[in-house]
Amino acid sequence: MEMTCAICLERVRNPTFCEPCFHAFCYSCLRSWFSTLKISQKTCSTCPLCKAEVSGIVYSVKSERNYKRRNVSNFIGDKKKVVASFDKSDVLETTSLFDAEPSFLTDQHVFRRLVYAQRLWVQPLPSSLYYQSRREGDVFCEADPKLIQWIRRDLQALLGLEDVEVLVNYIYGKIEEGSSREDLKKILEPFLFENTSHFLHELFQFASSRYGLEDYDQVARYVRQQDSASHLSS
Repeated sequence: MEMTCAICLERVRNPTFCEPCFHAFCYSCLRSWFSTLKISQKTCSTCPLCKAEVSGIVYSVKSERNYKRRNVSNFIGDKKKVVASFDKSDVLETTSLFDAEPSFLTDQHVFRRLVYAQRLWVQPLPSSLYYQSRREGDVFCEADPKLIQWIRRDLQALLGLEDVEVLVNYIYGKIEEGSSREDLKKILEPFLFENTSHFLHELFQFASSRYGLEDYDQVARYVRQQDSASHLSS
């Protein structure tokens, strides 16, 4: 699945992300956006899509452990001819999930790996909160065919494997049976280890939304959690 830039409405070229919402845009489009805000003397830099205040820019993303981060003022001042030159303070270090990057990964897979590596937890959408308030019992979420695509993509990103269909079908089958969060956690921990709770949080928020995968990725916003154990969905 290709990412679409909300500024030029074309396929994202050189994906560049606003922090903390992590919406993606073309590198050149985003620089133009922030340059325009600077010229108009706006007091803060905001995301072109959700209007959240932007604290930093993540770009030149090669993998979840190989990318650059700059503050907005330095990002606007960057020139293409010197884009490969960075101060150490501008580079955001992260931990590695894998020793090598599988060749089948798309831009979306790389972004999802970044989400898990940086402990970026998606925030509930208003429609999701309404759904969650009406949920009854211990059932994790309602079965919906749209979940299959999400589960497949994130398992591929986390496991570094292209063929994950057996596990996808098993997880979705358990959701159809009405399994609880704890049931799913026990099933997934041997595969996802410390990423299990994060995976379930992301899955639950997507399941609670009214969006399909592509539209959801466009509106989702993230915050970095220092202690992910304290931010589990109820």
